[in-house]
Amino acid sequence: MTELDLLYFGALREAIGRDGERIDPPSHVLTIEDLIRWLAARGAPYSLALADPAQVRAAVDREHAGPADSFFGAQEVALFPPMSGEGAGLPGQRAASPVMLDIRVQSGDFDAGHQLARLGELNAAAVAGVTLHAESGDDVAAIVLEHYAAMAKAELARVAEDAGARWPLAGVILIHRHGRFAPGERLLFAGAAAAGGAGALDACRFIIEGASRRAPFWRRELLSGGGSRWARGGS
Repeated sequence: MTELDLLYFGALREAIGRDGERIDPPSHVLTIEDLIRWLAARGAPYSLALADPAQVRAAVDREHAGPADSFFGAQEVALFPPMSGEGAGLPGQRAASPVMLDIRVQSGDFDAGHQLARLGELNAAAVAGVTLHAESGDDVAAIVLEHYAAMAKAELARVAEDAGARWPLAGVILIHRHGRFAPGERLLFAGAAAAGGAGALDACRFIIEGASRRAPFWRRELLSGGGSRWARGGS
């Protein structure tokens, strides 16, 4: 087994106390499940951070990987908690992209009206767009979205491609912000232009659900009284 880069994100990074490390696992450590078990055997802080393997997700060379998947020959493995909006399993279907595909991961704000106008220029039968805002409880002063920068855009593109497999889409615009936000700020825009008479709004909903479940973003809430908490997957 050759050396590889091991990265940590979200609450797992905080629990282990580092962003990543260079590792050279022994030859019997072949799968993600083996890797988690080997790391936990190192003792604290790994044993505590990885105490519940069911709450650990992984990516191999920037694509989602399951516990039984091999990382042999990989250059990079990432371990992280469930994504902030994760619910059902991670689908693996891939399809051709819509004709126009604009995927952005950015810290700056966006103009939803302008993005809808861009989709309208495609002269599709139907255009729709949905914007998500930073919602929180009264005890939250700010929200921080951490992300796996090297993987996020590619995974969002795969979500859009999966939407293209379900509906005849002429175009998709998907913008996901990261960084620090005040409650109520815009976080995500999903827009679709459907070549048929229906499907644009359904495609937007599908894309938002897929982005929430699959894209590597983790939400940390900064509390008004001090301190912070990580949002759990599915919350």
